Amino acid sequence: MSGWYILGSGELIPDTRFAGAFGKATGTGSFAAAAIPIVLWKTRYSRGYAKAFFGLILGILVYLLIFSGARAALIGGTTASLIWVWKHRVSWRPLLAAGIFALVFLAVAGIASLDMLPSYIVRKDSLSTFTGRIPRWKVGLSLFLESPVLGHGYGMTRYVRMYGDEERPRGEIVPASVRFSDLIPFLGTSHLGRMTLHSDHVERLLETGLLGYIPFAMFWFCILRRMFYVFRLPARWASSLAMALALNVGYIFLDSFLHGALFAINAPGVILSWVGIVAFMRASEAALQEPIVTRCTSSTLSTVSIRGPVAPAIP
Repeated sequence: MSGWYILGSGELIPDTRFAGAFGKATGTGSFAAAAIPIVLWKTRYSRGYAKAFFGLILGILVYLLIFSGARAALIGGTTASLIWVWKHRVSWRPLLAAGIFALVFLAVAGIASLDMLPSYIVRKDSLSTFTGRIPRWKVGLSLFLESPVLGHGYGMTRYVRMYGDEERPRGEIVPASVRFSDLIPFLGTSHLGRMTLHSDHVERLLETGLLGYIPFAMFWFCILRRMFYVFRLPARWASSLAMALALNVGYIFLDSFLHGALFAINAPGVILSWVGIVAFMRASEAALQEPIVTRCTSSTLSTVSIRGPVAPAIP
């Protein structure tokens, strides 16, 4: 669908942030950043027309990533792509290293700058507050300090009201009367609050306090620990799938600092995030338990040596 929107726009480089079929540019960029690693995996292990098809999809995703103007998504998607290529194209590593060094050198020398990009990607006027996120984080952390152990209750972030300017913001929670059915789409009668602090971590601290945030942090520690083991595997079909899903989940981890990626109410993207995490856990378990077949160099032994799992089972 987004490819159709690109063709219908009539211009290769849009004048404003491109939203495509998603209707919201930030969501477009986030989807592209999370999907690129999986499409890279499909492109690598496809043949014939299927390879060309996924190559086309990859091109559309790169276009959406760049021109959506979602800066965090652009950084995350680019980093994920570089990690994938570094792992799967060993012969390209010197070229990649030289390219990164050249880019850093040009930036330090002042030859390459953010001014070379379209203004709707850079958006210098919002860099100081990170598009309004920093004042919200300050308010969220100040409210967390009011009840640091138990927090204010799940969902209370949506009822935060902010006052003052961006330099000295202050906030308070003004809850409304709601029922459980109001949390279910199309069944509720009351309108839920629409406030967001643009950070799962700040919101968990505010809503659940340290008692709820510590398990949340341990959850991510276990995920990142498993990702570390996955990236140590050689690039094969099963391990490559696990790596692609690891990069997908890695972007979700980045996004959890900048958006309500995992616990937002009535947000379909949250379901996709959890599906991606579950898929990564399953694929990584299979990849880590798969034996590695290596050729033996000794002429007195068998020509093939089979080793067991490359890493201990991770709960």
